[in-house]
Amino acid sequence: MNIAPISCIIIDDDNFSRNYLNDMLTEFPEINVVESLSESSMAIRHLAVHKPDIAFLDIDMPKKDGLSILNEINELGIDTKVIFVTSYEHYVLDALKKNAFDYLVKPVKKQVLCEALARFNESVLCGKPAVMNIPEPDANNKLIIQNAHGTLIVKHSDIAYIEAEGSYTNINMVAGGIETISKNIGKVEKQFNSNLFFKISRSCIINISYLSKIDRLKRIVHLQYGDKKISLKASKELLYDLESFIHKC
Repeated sequence: MNIAPISCIIIDDDNFSRNYLNDMLTEFPEINVVESLSESSMAIRHLAVHKPDIAFLDIDMPKKDGLSILNEINELGIDTKVIFVTSYEHYVLDALKKNAFDYLVKPVKKQVLCEALARFNESVLCGKPAVMNIPEPDANNKLIIQNAHGTLIVKHSDIAYIEAEGSYTNINMVAGGIETISKNIGKVEKQFNSNLFFKISRSCIINISYLSKIDRLKRIVHLQYGDKKISLKASKELLYDLESFIHKC
């Protein structure tokens, strides 16, 4: 099957990541990289001029992040599909809600990029429904916990849920016990590079691997691991987001 040429633009403040993706894209003869930008604040101007088929966007960038750029693309009706290329898995729900075309986690492998481009061709050029790539949770990702006694390194899969306690955060372990960090939950949340975790309220983050039931009426999330059953309060809005997320996984 002949594949029509695909124009794209890369926007990433990290020079190595941007050049790495650009070099990889040159291996695809149907791809034409029309621009490679490090300055995210210039993104919309260049998108409006070049009108590329695809924008490969980093998410965590200074001045203007990738999600903000996607908001502007949607508001202005720019006909460019956004594929996020990021080091962070936990933005995937935001990407889904904002209708990003795809979501790739750095370092991007050639096979993963090839699959994303194939999905683009099938969706845009052949009229097939688009299905976003949901990054597989990496159970070997680790959280480094520093407390008064020293440093503890735990796998994400060993954490059941996390709760705020004032300016401290309690890490509830699957094997039992609680590790307390002298950081608020907002700072702890940023340490996770995994879509194993989901924030169900301002004060609680759960490991969705242990999710057993969502009670929308009572706004309660039930976790089960080993012989333990835990019930946690959730906010209404985040509860619906959680249901939406797990149904798309």
